[in-house]
Amino acid sequence: MMRYINSSKLYIMKKTLLILSILIHSLLFSQEVLRGIVLDEQQNPLPFANVYTDSKHGTMTTVDGEFTLNLKEKPSVLYVSYVGFKTQKTTKFDKNYLTITLEAKANKLAEVVLIAKENPALKYIKGAIANRKENDIKSLDYYNYDSYEKLVVTANPDSIQSSIDTVYIKNKEGKRVMHLDSTNYELKKTLIRSHFYMTEKASEIKYKRHVGRKETVLATHMAGFKQPIYELFALKFQDFSFYEDTYTIMGANYINPITNKGLKTYNYKILDTLISSKDSIFLIHFKQKATIKTKGIEGLLYIENKEFALTKVLAELKGAINIKAKQDFAYHPNEQIWFPENMELLIKKGEGAGESNFFGGMVRVGSNNTNTAKKDSTLIKHNELLNKNQQAMYLSIKTNNFNIKLNEPLKVKNVSSAIEFDDNSANRTAAFWNKYRTDSITLRGKETYVVMDSLVKEEGIEKKINQGRKLLHGYFPTKYIDININKLFNYNRYEGFRLGIGGKTNENISRKYVADAYAAYGFGNKKFNYHGGLSVRLNKNTNTWFGVNYTDDVYAINSSVFITDKEQLFVQDLSFLNNQFFYNNRTTSAYIKHDLRSNVATRLQIDYNKIENTIPYVYNSATTHVLGEYDLTLAKLGIQWNPFATYMNTPNGKITLQNAYPKITVQLTKSLGNSDFDFGKFEIKMLERLSTGLGNTDFTFMMGVSQGELPITHLFGGRGNVGVGRKFPSSFNIAGLSKFETMEKAQFFADQYAFFQIRHSLKKVKISKHIHFSPSIIYRFILGDINDIANHSTTLTMRSVSNGFSEAGLELNNIFSGLGLGMYHRLGASKTPVFEENFALKMTYRLRF
Repeated sequence: MMRYINSSKLYIMKKTLLILSILIHSLLFSQEVLRGIVLDEQQNPLPFANVYTDSKHGTMTTVDGEFTLNLKEKPSVLYVSYVGFKTQKTTKFDKNYLTITLEAKANKLAEVVLIAKENPALKYIKGAIANRKENDIKSLDYYNYDSYEKLVVTANPDSIQSSIDTVYIKNKEGKRVMHLDSTNYELKKTLIRSHFYMTEKASEIKYKRHVGRKETVLATHMAGFKQPIYELFALKFQDFSFYEDTYTIMGANYINPITNKGLKTYNYKILDTLISSKDSIFLIHFKQKATIKTKGIEGLLYIENKEFALTKVLAELKGAINIKAKQDFAYHPNEQIWFPENMELLIKKGEGAGESNFFGGMVRVGSNNTNTAKKDSTLIKHNELLNKNQQAMYLSIKTNNFNIKLNEPLKVKNVSSAIEFDDNSANRTAAFWNKYRTDSITLRGKETYVVMDSLVKEEGIEKKINQGRKLLHGYFPTKYIDININKLFNYNRYEGFRLGIGGKTNENISRKYVADAYAAYGFGNKKFNYHGGLSVRLNKNTNTWFGVNYTDDVYAINSSVFITDKEQLFVQDLSFLNNQFFYNNRTTSAYIKHDLRSNVATRLQIDYNKIENTIPYVYNSATTHVLGEYDLTLAKLGIQWNPFATYMNTPNGKITLQNAYPKITVQLTKSLGNSDFDFGKFEIKMLERLSTGLGNTDFTFMMGVSQGELPITHLFGGRGNVGVGRKFPSSFNIAGLSKFETMEKAQFFADQYAFFQIRHSLKKVKISKHIHFSPSIIYRFILGDINDIANHSTTLTMRSVSNGFSEAGLELNNIFSGLGLGMYHRLGASKTPVFEENFALKMTYRLRF
């Protein structure tokens, strides 16, 4: 019986193994895997090349030019195509790894001449233009998805040629060895171990029509940094949508080929027709017309036959660096829309001449002068591989979108910022990351974090970046206190030299509570000044703060201060040097500031002021008689609206993503309670900028009106920047940003005024390697009046500016280390017969970021 059972078991086991063997064999051989690399004739890898079979199954090469193609069976023909190269056809698949070399085309894309018949590619381009709104994901009511982004600076170690380079020096006797250059060897050694740099980001994105798009960054890992450099996330490397009027690459905008402007800008040509699971897809090449001289993009559009929707886009920019941008779309049948699924940006060293500017000129690559680097003719290198190795290096930004949900109702909370960082985003565990990584981390990737963490710590890079960030706002950071640089040293014509110390607590003490204080002494007026304040953050998402302050200090008379303006480093405007008319003020204040939206900031403030004038002053009217000392309780409401600016909320506070124009600030002031004066004021400031090929034109408009009786300290001023009684050449000093350089301080007063300035800044003029400047042409005008001038009794000569005051100027800025020279002249009714009063020559200082 036992023998029978054992025989039966053996029989069943054999049958089971046979079935499994057949299944495994079937699975193994029902899937053919083709792997390989696509190169150009110089053996450089070609990224984003099209690899497809005769049955139209295909893929694209990676940034290293490699591809993997999973097929049910071995194909009879494999095609490889790439813009500017001849299509290669392969029929031999006897190797495990294919190396395919493409030959460059000798001819360029010809201009299309239409004779009786339209270019067939235009049918699909015009169809894509006509259906832009329907195919754009903005047509959806809702969408949300998760996203994983990885940035890597690296190179394929196999593409790096390693050698020890012998450097010789020539002399009369011949040549001798100077030293050994191991740069190439060390470069390859590093790349085998790790990448040069890497950063990761995992986010949740939500969108609701008429509300907007909100990204919540759940996790960040920036090699070398405990806290990421949040400002880097403000850089727009690549547009998410390809349906806008312009397409952004590296912060620069290019005309979109599927727009009406694109029809005038590009030539189009059908290269191929592909078959997808849904429909036919036309592969259309676009390239900027030869008649257009500005730099533009070229690339490929994959346009679906029925709805004329984009299914894939490749855009390339050639120059000092080569940039290739790729975007893949996935079809969602229920919503009948193609949604962006994968994006990739590849940046490599190019062979083009000239200079390429990105992110508004913050990043410049290449040079207009090809002869700037002179070689030392006495040095001889045995091998020169470094340039080739540099060309093998690249920066890759790869984004994968997943868990995509369309038109499912959702709430988009906290839209006060376009991007919001979770407080724990920089401290996520490996388990958390694994939920979002769609591109696994290799050993080289893990080692990159180890290497960079050590290097950044050793060099103190994170500390230096934090210092630079805060210096722009006038603070120098220490471990617990940020020192207020503006309070350390100052000078004006009333206080003379002023020395002090001040600061505020930073995030190492608390992100919720901030205490600030300063103390200073003016050697001219022999007075101590001091301030103390405490503020608490009530809501991080809406940037809501409540604070109280006490200040005993001096203030310039008739100076307009908008309470919503941010504190800046004092050197950005040095016109305070010429101030000489001040008043003492002891102020107790309380405020609350709150962002109604991301681009609408508000501040409500109540001040109780005890004012003492430093010059003899009496205000005398039928209802009011006040001497030089008086009390004012003022309520102020400030609103700052930047309609096109975008922001992000970080654990360290609110940061501007895009500092766009126009900028509009409104402020209302009303006296309250037992104030010695009863008045109200309305002020507005508007800034606009127009950018053209000839430079930037900046417009500034300011206006103020009041009602009631204003003391001299709170009247509007003429915006003069010359010390009283000082004429040229003794008036030579430093110019302001929007001040009259030929008008004296406190020369004019107004209870209603309008000010206008236009400044046109031209591009840098380069005379030689060491001599260059940035010219600006300026025109200013102010008009104002004062109704109760007879009620003010003072030693100052009070005049109105009812006839207007205007001046024009020419500035040559940034001649040397930010310093320049400005020349200004009065115009029109404001001119006097005395030349010295009409002319001013001043230094300019423009801090460059």
